[in-house]
Amino acid sequence: MGRKRRHSGLSSREEKTVDAFIDEMCMVLGLDTRTPGSAQLYRSIGWMHFLEVYRSQARCFQGTGWAGWHSAALAIRTGLLQEKRAQDYGLYGTVSLDAPAFREGDTPLLELLGPKTGDHQNSICFRDYLERLGEISQDAALLARRMIVGESLEEVAHLCRWTPTRSWRAFNTLREAMEQYLLI
Repeated sequence: MGRKRRHSGLSSREEKTVDAFIDEMCMVLGLDTRTPGSAQLYRSIGWMHFLEVYRSQARCFQGTGWAGWHSAALAIRTGLLQEKRAQDYGLYGTVSLDAPAFREGDTPLLELLGPKTGDHQNSICFRDYLERLGEISQDAALLARRMIVGESLEEVAHLCRWTPTRSWRAFNTLREAMEQYLLI
């Protein structure tokens, strides 16, 4: 990645070798390193396992260092495989909504969830109700429209320059109207 780190006892060539091995092992294992976050995660896991071996088996890296590098490569591969299994378990451990709900039947779980809470007709009726609310209180109707788009009571009161009494009156009128709407 962009940052250079300096590990005691490793030359820049050795650091690049470890980085290249981690990248190659990610590619071989099919780990997605396209996003900077995931690439950094796998790089960190690889370096953690490498340094664990490097510090515990320092003598194996002396001379040709073949034994140390081999042990480190196995540790990196094992660590990355563990991470891949953990991620795969997260994917495969999720229950599909198309799966049968019971062993005895073919009814998928999706059908047991029940209907949606609303449809376009409910939306039209709700909007019509809010428009009729304007006959009772213009402030409550305005507050409702503004709250639907995500503004808070305080924001609406500030934008409309309402006094606290006027904003609470509009809010209470809207609350009472919504309670009546729910009874319909």
